[in-house]
Amino acid sequence: MSEPELHLLSTDELLAAVVGDVAEIRVLENRMMRKIAELSRRGAAAELGYRNVAHVLRHAVRWDLRTARQWVARAELLSGPLLELPVTAAAVTEGALSGDHISAVAEVMKELPPEAERSVVEFALAHEPSAVRAFGRELAYRLYQRDEESGDPWAEQSANRLRTEWKGEQLEVWARLDKITGAKFEALIDPLAAPRPTTPEEGPDARSRAEREGDAFADLIDLVLRADGLPEHGGEPATLTLTMSYADLAARTGLGVLDNRVRVPAPLVRRLACNAGVIPVVLGGRSEPMDVGRKTRTFPAAIRRLLVARDQGCTFPGCDRPPKHCDAHHVRFWSEGGETSVGNAALLCRHHHTLIHQSDWEVKLHDGTPTFIPPAWLDPARVPRTNTSLRTGRHVAWQRTRFHPNELVRGGGPMPTVGRMTAITSTAYSRDLGDELRRLREKFTGLTGHAFAEQLGWDPSKVSNIEKGKARASEIDLVQYLMTCGRDSHHFEAFRERYRYAFDPYVLIVPDNLRTLALAEAQAKKIISFDVLSVPGLIQIPEYARALLEAGRKMPADVEKSFRWRMDRQAIMRRPNRPECFFYVHELALQLRVGDDRIMEEQYLRMLFHTHMLRIVPMSAGPGPIRMSPRMLISFEKLVPLAYSETDMARVFAHDGAAIADSREFFKWLDAIALDEGQSRSLLASYVSGLRKDSHDPQAELA
Repeated sequence: MSEPELHLLSTDELLAAVVGDVAEIRVLENRMMRKIAELSRRGAAAELGYRNVAHVLRHAVRWDLRTARQWVARAELLSGPLLELPVTAAAVTEGALSGDHISAVAEVMKELPPEAERSVVEFALAHEPSAVRAFGRELAYRLYQRDEESGDPWAEQSANRLRTEWKGEQLEVWARLDKITGAKFEALIDPLAAPRPTTPEEGPDARSRAEREGDAFADLIDLVLRADGLPEHGGEPATLTLTMSYADLAARTGLGVLDNRVRVPAPLVRRLACNAGVIPVVLGGRSEPMDVGRKTRTFPAAIRRLLVARDQGCTFPGCDRPPKHCDAHHVRFWSEGGETSVGNAALLCRHHHTLIHQSDWEVKLHDGTPTFIPPAWLDPARVPRTNTSLRTGRHVAWQRTRFHPNELVRGGGPMPTVGRMTAITSTAYSRDLGDELRRLREKFTGLTGHAFAEQLGWDPSKVSNIEKGKARASEIDLVQYLMTCGRDSHHFEAFRERYRYAFDPYVLIVPDNLRTLALAEAQAKKIISFDVLSVPGLIQIPEYARALLEAGRKMPADVEKSFRWRMDRQAIMRRPNRPECFFYVHELALQLRVGDDRIMEEQYLRMLFHTHMLRIVPMSAGPGPIRMSPRMLISFEKLVPLAYSETDMARVFAHDGAAIADSREFFKWLDAIALDEGQSRSLLASYVSGLRKDSHDPQAELA
């Protein structure tokens, strides 16, 4: 495109063109890395008389040796570790990931199980490599946070070291500090190392970061000598904030989180809480002022501490800056009538704080979680995003990753795009938790809903709406409800932690929650599902289901629990008013043997003769469908539809309009590439025939 033509393009069109060019460059880079890998495989360096391929490339394409080594290392990933990462390999082939992304994904997957790959790649499709590494560390913590901690909190703490040496007229200082001491040192140094304000006389601060921190160290020494003048940061003396639940602190279990995101065991938390300069923020403990209204524009120290405990750093998607590098931002601008309160604030680093004020990015609070809406040029659908690396709870806000509308998947045409977020009044998770409350009421009080409401002094409709998941109960409501049912404070704390996410439009739930999906299916009017590696659970025969579960990594008790749950789910298929079901199954699920030949034959026959609507997505459709996780679109008579997907690590329930629109487009896409019903049954019949033929040959395998 010539320069005059470029001048005619709008900014959005230019950015779209850049995105397309980058995708093409990444495809070319992938081809180049495969060629470099082949040069290494065949020993080209020795053939040409060089030490290694990096030195060959240094002369052949005039790269610096460091750059050449980076390309060789990435090429080796393609021929080694990437062979064990099929989702990553598929994304690389399509030009969706850069070389830096490949390195980041391969690095974090060393610490994660194979099931985590899809989650990591989906995150990488929307974030830069550094954010992928942070996400991987957080994901590893969530997976292994139940691992037993050392009994002695100081056991793994390395000794602090300090070495000084005079060289001429300067003293050189070298130190190695443990994580707690290091965090305290950072908390003292950081406010003193801030750049000096720009003035007409001196202009901007010209010192490098190392120079500013050196001067800060000198200032700190002077302050210590004075003993009564410690530096301030965020409106209060330099402190270290430590956050953990009151129940964990009292029980001396679990981990606390420092404001630099370092995790420390409970015994060490109790010791630190006695130290001056360490502020404990105990969730569920003594409250502090959370709202000063319009009295002042500046956030006082007490509110800032609560923001540090809630946000844990910059809340902008993908940013990992710690709280000490962040400002408190008025979500509704102070100049527009916004109040100075926790409910109208979010922590943002200086860069992203400026970006919010000077760009079309928008920020809102959704149930206490800062949520960011990108400008239209970045995402035409403006799908809200959150900083997932900061959410450390058992349930986290799920950020769905989209393909760019212009990206093509071989064999399938363009991938579906998404719509705009809508308000949610009832969700599958809120209905599940509401039903859990109903069962507690019936089990421990024996009262009807009307009688229970009278005992609480509530209107009966309030009990009904809470138990049906139609209305959110306040914290006081939950206390009254659960205490009336005879539940203790530990039960309340556990339930409250789950209930806080009940009405979120996106909820990610750990796999051992089996009720939410079953309840949604039981209430469904129509179910459309897609499975890649196995037959859909609603049409599995018992032998197939058990063999599939036993082939996994579950303990025998967990296998039995999951098996009974799967069989119980199928009760809806025997109801006279059963939901209308459409099953899309990838041909790969037919090829993967589960159990013996008899089990596979009976499963094929079940699909062939006892399923109303079944369509096979053939292998010839290309790799696009294989990359997709199992998913459902569930419609109800009077409720908001549900978009559901799952992995071995989590179940995702989405009621947002964008997710629903995306799911509908996804199934339209499947409708275009799948075999029709007649062709699907013919293919199934061929698998039955082939299996019967091969049964005479003990060495035979399914196609």
